[in-house]
Formats: sequence, C-alpha cells, structure tokens
Amino acid sequence: MGLIGYTLSWIKLEEALKKKPEIIGLLPIGSFEQHGYHLPFSTDSMVAWRLATMVEQRLPEEVVLFPPVIYACSSEHRGFPGTVWVDYHVFIEYARCVVESLFEAGFRRVGVINAHGGNVQALSVLQRMVNLSGRHAGKLYVFNLTEFRDLTAKVFCRSPPLQHAGYSETSMLEYICPECVDHEGLARMKPEDFKTTSKEVFSIRPTREVSRSGVVDDSEPFQHGDKKLGETLITEIVNAIVERLKDPTHA
Repeated sequence: MGLIGYTLSWIKLEEALKKKPEIIGLLPIGSFEQHGYHLPFSTDSMVAWRLATMVEQRLPEEVVLFPPVIYACSSEHRGFPGTVWVDYHVFIEYARCVVESLFEAGFRRVGVINAHGGNVQALSVLQRMVNLSGRHAGKLYVFNLTEFRDLTAKVFCRSPPLQHAGYSETSMLEYICPECVDHEGLARMKPEDFKTTSKEVFSIRPTREVSRSGVVDDSEPFQHGDKKLGETLITEIVNAIVERLKDPTHA
C-alpha cells in the first residue's frame, strides 16, 4: 500500500479504505536516547521501523505504514547528553491524538509496534483509554518488543535476554544497520561497564546511577554483536506479529 506521506495521497488512501476498510494502520514507535558508547540515539526507532517495514512487506495489501514516532518516554536516561524525553502524560495524550486521527481517517484497526521498553506502561494505559472509552469503534493493538522475551532468550540462549544497549540489541543493529555500530566505542568499554543489570534501574534509579557507559545488560564483555542472531530474532518477531495481525481475535 505504501508509506503514507511519501507515496500515498489523501484521495488514494480514502479510496483504499472504502474498498478495503479492514486495512490496518501500522505505527512504529521508538525513542531518541543514549545507547551506550556504541549505538546511535535512534536505535529503538530503527528497530521499530525495520520490524514495521518487514510486516508491511509481508502484508502489502493489508497494511498502511506510517512514519515512526521517535520522541517518547526516555526520562530514565536523563543525564546522558542528547537523550530527548517526553513526560508520560504528554506522550499518552500525543499518541492518543495520533491513533484517533487514524480512526477518523477511516481505519478500524491500528497496530503499534513499539521497540522501547520505557514506552510499555504508557502504551498500556493508552490502549485501555482508546479501546474502552466507547468513543469510537476502532481498536488499537500494541506489539511491544519486550513481550518477545522468551523468543529472544531462545535465540540468544541466555536470560534475561533483552536489556539496554547490550548484546541482543547490538546484534539487531549489526543486522539492521551494521555501519551504525561504533566498534571503536565498544573498544572503550571496560569490564565494569558490563554486568550492570539492577532491579531498581528504569523504575527507581536512572540509568546514569548504575552504568557509566549507559549499557544495562547482564552479558559478558563483547566487541561486536552477532548479525545472524539479530536477523533471526527480527525475522521471528515479524512472523509472530504477522500471524497476530492476520487473526485479529489473537492480536
């Protein structure tokens, strides 16, 4: 169907929705926040975008892909220069307006693909607000990267499998954008910059208090990710999302 704003005009979208009202509006959501010495601020947004584009490629007649929401709930990473954060209540209201705009356009289903853990709770509130308000017949479905922890653990053979800027996330970037992985940055990491997982991080303590580098992970020191494992994980997550979108009773 194409990326709205780049290949579709409003009249073409209107005609498509009249012809096939069950088309899904697909909205990737990421973040713009520090990801250690070696990954770009846009890591989560890049992962969300790749997942969404691959879903759209699998379901070209079922999905309209929208540009990603980049600035989101990243206050846990305050203190690292360049991180951009939005208050939770502001994000929820902003995202609600985006989703309800799509309902107003004629979409009956909107699917969010979220690749940032800090957005999960806000999106849960948003989903309840939208789906249970009684204001419209549209439904919002949310697919969080964090809900695929078991799959990630299986692919990487370790638990917890997914933290922040660690081996799993680095491997996904090695697949999505290998030139975006700064191996010189990884070389600056010291042994104490790994094994930084804390039960209080992200909820009670900000990242800066538990990690000098910004990496929050339980992995052993590494100098590069595994591109093949990153590809396998991305592909398997896409497969799962596609199957759930094809069967709305299980979305």
